[in-house]
Amino acid sequence: MEQITGDAVRGRLLLKDGGQPVVMRVALSYTAMAGAWRNMKAECGPVGFDFDRVREEAREQWNQWLSRVPVNKVESGHLPRFYTDLFFALAGRRTCSDFDGAWLDSQPDQPVVRQIPLDPVTGRPRHRHFNSDAWWGAQWSILPLWLKFYPEVIRDFCRMFLRLLPGM
Repeated sequence: MEQITGDAVRGRLLLKDGGQPVVMRVALSYTAMAGAWRNMKAECGPVGFDFDRVREEAREQWNQWLSRVPVNKVESGHLPRFYTDLFFALAGRRTCSDFDGAWLDSQPDQPVVRQIPLDPVTGRPRHRHFNSDAWWGAQWSILPLWLKFYPEVIRDFCRMFLRLLPGM
């Protein structure tokens, strides 16, 4: 099976070869189906989808992000818990804008797709848009971590808030 299309499509997949890996490509977007395909194309790059390459790039990126917080002395068994908690602190704040900067504003009576301004040099969005879970209590929990070790995240967070202010 290559593709299923239609409205409200449902399916059930029964695999006869138990234990064999199943590789799926999943394209996501908060804005539209076309946005999901653009996101996948942009994130997979010109060579297209290669599961092993995507997995290795994700592993490298997470290792780079997690290694920013230096760990000097850890009691036995605490290191896996530390990195698990750090992973969730970083992954738990969802980017809800597409690769091209489109994002869904669900505050009006009718949801509206909005656009983050693009950088005139790179053509990329000037920042990401975060879901509201990222904001709640962040000043006590996550912002100090971002300020110290992840300045590009705090930059995106601040730019998003400045853009959302009336008159900005």
